[in-house]
Amino acid sequence: MIRSLIFIVISMLSDTLLASAQTDPVEIARSNLAASIATFAEKQQQCDDQSAVLSPGPIKALGLSEQQLKDVLTYHFLKASVECTHAEAAEAIVNARLFKDLQPLMMQHEEDGSSLFTMEMVKLLKLEAQYNALPNAQRKSIDAIEALHKPFRLIESAEALGL
Repeated sequence: MIRSLIFIVISMLSDTLLASAQTDPVEIARSNLAASIATFAEKQQQCDDQSAVLSPGPIKALGLSEQQLKDVLTYHFLKASVECTHAEAAEAIVNARLFKDLQPLMMQHEEDGSSLFTMEMVKLLKLEAQYNALPNAQRKSIDAIEALHKPFRLIESAEALGL
């Protein structure tokens, strides 16, 4: 869903990318926003391209219940994804806010687009709270699995674990 929204925003803003030197701050902000969204989309694709299927052995060895496995995979999947694109998302959020702030009357009742990026971060915080409910020793064992800290393929990894 985020990818399709990013494509729509880039399409709407792309005309300004082709313009020569701009003298209007709103147009500069629009151009910066389009560029930062494109950079975010490229980085997200790079993260997807480097993702791999998790090896089930180390995770199965933890002896987690099926629900715990689902929760752990969901949390670490989203965490790795957000961390992989964090710098690009932060730049897009700032540029979206700048674009909105430069035209307050026109956009006073409209969303600035930054929530497209922060929705995943909010979801991550909720999953983190749930993850933190696991016993400390169990979290340490889970966090010791390096593959969980890099982007991975969630569906294929869950299937490899028998979920």
